[in-house]
Parts: sequence; structure tokens; C-alpha cells
Amino acid sequence: MLNKANALETAKMLLGIEGDCRDNLLSFLIEDNINLILNYCRISDFPQELESLLPVMTADRYRRASYGQEKADKVVKSETQGSVSKSYEDSTANDSHFLNNYRERLKPFINRKGRVPSDFDEPEKND
Repeated sequence: MLNKANALETAKMLLGIEGDCRDNLLSFLIEDNINLILNYCRISDFPQELESLLPVMTADRYRRASYGQEKADKVVKSETQGSVSKSYEDSTANDSHFLNNYRERLKPFINRKGRVPSDFDEPEKND
């Protein structure tokens, strides 16, 4: 059984947050990440093997959206040698989709036989 309280405590540890001032926000992100994983993998039960990934994803999303003081790491976006010029951006800014960061970890849990929303747009074929 998925223990959301453990996920919350681990996410707070990863972010260096003490106390309960961010618990509501982090709990929301945990719940949303559960839904993202279930929908992405097209499964109905959360796999025990992914429970350790949940707080990592939560901390990542928290930093990515700059919900708190805990900012995402900056990476060099561009660099100019003459007259020395550098510009930075968030390390997650170039991700086309949040779950791409976790694709390899989620791959074994994807239900290939599930239906996607576009499957429901087509009329069923009765042969």
C-alpha cells in the first residue's frame, strides 16, 4: 500500500524543508505525480517499485516551478568569449515533457495493451 506520508517526509528531506509550512503544496504534488504515473503507464494500481521515485519527482517539480526558495540548478544557456558574456537557465527548462526525465524508470511499468484517448475517438469495428 502506497504510503504518501513517507513520500511527503522524503520530499521535504530532499528539499531541505523543515516544519509543515509546505505540506499542503507537497501533498498536492505527490497526488498529482501519482496520477501522472498511473496515466502515463496506463495502469490502475501504483507499483511498489516506484514508491521511491515519487518524492524525487515531487522535489523536482517543486524546484522546477519555483514554488519556494529552493530553486532549480542553473546551467549555461549561452557563452560568448569576446567581452565575456554568459547566460543561464533552469536545468529543467529544456525538457519537452516532465516525465521524459523518468522515462527509463517508468518503461517497465507501461501497459502496452491499454487504450489511449485517441482510441476512443475512432468508432469500434465490429467484424
